This record gives sequence, structure tokens and C-alpha cells, in this order.
Amino acid sequence: MKLFKSLLLGSAAGLFAVSGASAADLGVKKPSPVEYVKVCSAHGAGFFYIPGSDVCMKIGGRVRAEYLYSTPWLRGDDTSSFRSNGRIEADIRQTTSYGLLRAFVRYDVYADGGRYAGNASIANPFLGTNQLGNAQNTNALLDKAFIQFYTGSAGFFTAGRAASFFDFYANSDNYSALPGSDTGAVNLFAYTATFGGGLSATISAEDQYARRAGGANGNFAGLPPFNSVAYSGQSLPDIVGNLRIDQAWGSAQLSGAVHQMHIANRNVLGGFVDGGYGWAIQGGVKINLPMIAAGDALWLQAAYSNGANSFGGGAGGVNASKFGVTRTAVASVDGFVDNFGSVKKATSWSVVASFLHNFNPNFQGAIYGGYGVVDYSGSTVTTGFNDFKQWAIGARLNWIPVRGFTIGTEVMYNSLDPKGTVSLGNTNLVAAKSKYDGITARIRFQRDF
Repeated sequence: MKLFKSLLLGSAAGLFAVSGASAADLGVKKPSPVEYVKVCSAHGAGFFYIPGSDVCMKIGGRVRAEYLYSTPWLRGDDTSSFRSNGRIEADIRQTTSYGLLRAFVRYDVYADGGRYAGNASIANPFLGTNQLGNAQNTNALLDKAFIQFYTGSAGFFTAGRAASFFDFYANSDNYSALPGSDTGAVNLFAYTATFGGGLSATISAEDQYARRAGGANGNFAGLPPFNSVAYSGQSLPDIVGNLRIDQAWGSAQLSGAVHQMHIANRNVLGGFVDGGYGWAIQGGVKINLPMIAAGDALWLQAAYSNGANSFGGGAGGVNASKFGVTRTAVASVDGFVDNFGSVKKATSWSVVASFLHNFNPNFQGAIYGGYGVVDYSGSTVTTGFNDFKQWAIGARLNWIPVRGFTIGTEVMYNSLDPKGTVSLGNTNLVAAKSKYDGITARIRFQRDF
């Protein structure tokens, strides 16, 4: 028995010796250390270093589902509409010897139905958009794509697709659009000078295709109704400038714009009409109100334009289609050409106010309103262009049960009041009215990440 144990132990020792020798003979290398993603706190929460570089990135986006109720005017108008939206965005930042270098891109995809997707047929408005097959549209949108290059204390350049430097409130609190200048995003090249204390000034060259408000005709001037201004090729961009201050109490901005009216309209002799230039000015202020509740704020904004309706709020916000009337009841253009070949520029102005209140970390509400006016030179009887005014007032309430997840609802009342009586597309089917009122109501589920 002792001999058997001795043989067994000796065999085991030999096996361990052989195993150790075999492992050494294989020459196994130690694995390379794993390069873990590191937090980049210098640029704020959510940023991380791209492995192997000194570039920081933040990935974000949203998923949104929305239902819309709109007052119908014709049988073909959709009372109920749906929209789904997916968004992905990336913010890339790097500290260089010159200063911060930033690139930002945001991409949206929309699946739209009903009013979101398109209009009912004007030729036969009794048919709904579903029957015409155009009420289910999927649209991709490059919402933002810009580069910002900071040159130390001298300021920074912005190039690409970004928010216009003319805009201020830009529908910050509301779901449905208010009368105002917001154009969403525009292609631009801009330089911003910073002076310290939150004071800055910007000069920007912006693609005027985002702001043009013209008709589809460019023929000879003739008997009334006169021709709308019809734009030709872009000769000069819109030149936009602003002076802005951002401090703990809030923000304020004074904006101005010059808009070339390079048009294709001809006079009775066949020559092209000289459109000249339009212009606009806007002022806005945002006042933070932490004494009421953290995050509370009051917005006030006013704009005026001459020959540049989109800046003053004409085509951008003072428009029948903004509250679900699928056929625009009145023209909202930068001007028209009279029988003598002269351009008569439209003027527009708008005011906007909004108050945002946080009841607690889980409930947030806002109340807002806007008023806008468009005036055309001359009588509507002789020109065929109706002066009009629009106002809107609404409120929303958001429930935030989980951080980054919002369930919200909005109700907005709108009124379009043209000078004289107008009809929505076809006088044989709908009696002309001197005023149109409508309600929109939305329910929104949104997950931000």
C-alpha cells in the first residue's frame, strides 16, 4: 500500500513538471491592456474621449410620437394626424492651440400622416389626403451640420447649417408655431466677436433661399391681380448681424438683416424689374426668474420687416397654414409688381411673449402668444393682395416621470383676419369668410437620450 501511494504521488509530480515545462515552451505572451473609454469632463456631462485620440464626443438623440387635432375647414381636411420622429446627433469637440474646435451634426427622420404629410387636393378638396395616397410620407432632414472654430478671446467662426443669427426666441417653448421670425435652420458662414462679460456681435452671410417669400409667376405685369414678386437666381446672400448679451439674469439680442430682391418679373417692355433690397430688424429679451422657480423664464420679442416678410414674421409665422388650414387663404409674399413695373414691398411685424414655469422637477408648463400683421401697398380691390393679421395663444403642460422622458400636451387657439373676404381655395365649394378661427391640440411622447 505504501508502495502504491509513493508511485501515485511520484506520477502526479511528474505530470505537474511536464505541464509547467510545456507551458513555458509555448511562449505565451501577456495580453495587451484594454483601452477603456475615458470620461471627458472638460466639455460637460456625457462627453467621452474617442479611444486613441484627444477628441471628445457626445452622442444623443430622441424618439418622438405625436398626435395632432386641427379644426377642419373642408371635408378633405384631416382632423386627426400622426407623426413619428427619430433623431440622432453627435457633438465633437477638441481643444487646440488656437482654441476649441467643434463639429455638430443632427439628423432627423419623420414618418408623417395627415396634416403633417401634405395638403388635400385643391381641385377636389372633398377627397382626403389618405385617398390621394400622399398622407404617409417619410422625410429625412439634415437639421444641423456646422463647424465652429474658436480663436481664443477674438471670437469664433461658424460654417454650415445652423440656426439663423437673426432668430432669438425661435419657438423655444411652444409646439405649434407662433407668428415670428424663426426659420429653423439655414446654411451660413458667420463670425462672432466676443468682448467679455457675455457680450458678443455676429456678422453672418446666410442662404436666402431659406427666407424667400415669393410667388410662382414672373411674367409681364398686367391687369389686377398683379404679379407676386418671383425670385430669380440667388445673387447675394442675406446679410445678418446681431448684438447679443448672455448673463446670469438672462439674454438680450438686437438683430438686423438685408435681403436682396433679385427677381424674375418683367415690365411691359420686356425688361427685368429692379427689385431692390428688403430689410428687417428684431429685438428680444429672455429674463430668468429663479425667484419663482428654478428654470423659470420670460421671453419677449418684436420684429419688423420691409420687403423681407420671413424676417418680420410674415412668411415664417403669419401664415394660415401654421394652424392647419391646408390651403393658404391669403398671400404672404415679400411684395408685388404693379402695372408700371414697380415693386411694391410688403411690410410685416410681429410680437411674441412666452412664460415658462417649473411646478416641480416632474411638471413643467408654459403659456405663450403671438400677434403678426402683413400690409401690402395699395387697396386690396386693385392689387388683389389682402392685408391680414394673425394672432395665436396657447399653453402646454409636460409631465416628466423619468429623466429624459416627457409626456406633453398643448392646446392653441389661432385667428386669421384678412382685409376683406377670402376663401380657402375654391369659392364654388366654400363661402368666402372675413375671419378664420381654428384650434390645434397635440399630445406628445418624447424620449431624449
